[in-house]
Amino acid sequence: MKFLKPILSILSVAVVFCITPINSVVYAANMTSETSNSNFSVSVQNDNFKSDYFYAPVPLTEEEKAAALRAPVNPFVTVPSKSLKSSSDILFAEPAIYYEFTFLGKDRSITSIDSVNITEKSNVYVSLVQWSPSSSAHPKLTYTLKNANTGRETDPITVEKTYTSENTGISWGNVLPGKYHLVIKNIGNHEAAGNGFANAYKIN
Repeated sequence: MKFLKPILSILSVAVVFCITPINSVVYAANMTSETSNSNFSVSVQNDNFKSDYFYAPVPLTEEEKAAALRAPVNPFVTVPSKSLKSSSDILFAEPAIYYEFTFLGKDRSITSIDSVNITEKSNVYVSLVQWSPSSSAHPKLTYTLKNANTGRETDPITVEKTYTSENTGISWGNVLPGKYHLVIKNIGNHEAAGNGFANAYKIN
């Protein structure tokens, strides 16, 4: 069974998803371990994986698998759009991260090449669609934000459902200033595909 592969419109930024998982506050000041983007190699194809928006997939460690399995699944809470008083509440006029990928293998992780650069405490949201390109089963992916300077990640959010005809949203609240990449991990039993965008909103 093949699903349509929708491409999210940037105009969708008008539809705001402000979903905050439990314990999602990012304590950037306490992050200590160092990492560098030079450790990643850009690849448009790794096995069947294809994308121009991510570094090459890497295998999940046992620790990452365990953390992903403990993550809350589909913890969505919709905040009314009236909570945004004006367009100035958006830190970026365009999505800070736009992405597409397909054929992400089981137990593989990908890190976005682009990043969200936050200059003040913010809520970071991701608007997304996802599906399995090789199965009718629902994909099971976890999403996190990774601090580019320290390598520390936010609490993961698991999305275990197919979204193709409409997008869904997730977010992390009270994210401290810093540069963050989007990390997607496939903890399901089938290849996964998806696209979406990430951005940050001011905390009023």
